[in-house]
Amino acid sequence: DCGPLPNISYAEPPEDSKHQGSFSIGSQVRYRCLTGYVKRPFVPDTIQCLQNSQWSYLPEFCGRNCPKLLRVHFARVSEEDERLNFYAVGTTVKYICRQGYEKTTDQFPTSTCFDNLTWSEVPELCQ
Repeated sequence: DCGPLPNISYAEPPEDSKHQGSFSIGSQVRYRCLTGYVKRPFVPDTIQCLQNSQWSYLPEFCGRNCPKLLRVHFARVSEEDERLNFYAVGTTVKYICRQGYEKTTDQFPTSTCFDNLTWSEVPELCQ
């Protein structure tokens, strides 16, 4: 058997298994994100008691997510960043100058997801 459930950052197990001291091999427990946190896409949220009486590894699957990306008239979000559907705090996205605009420096305009779940202003590096 596996012992008590491990603590998972920003997540909690169901109420009925929270204080259970022992789980049989093969048991699975699905965690859920705490209020204010969102499940990251494609990251598992279920832990299993393995044959060796150890809990399976569960990566951190809850995070805080910035809402929609900023839209600006002079640039658009890069295709690779636009494909993401989860923007964790600290994520920086790159913008590409729109047709008719050229970069004014070697750098691309960027925006970063702040701790308060807002985006930093996109610098006008396209003229």
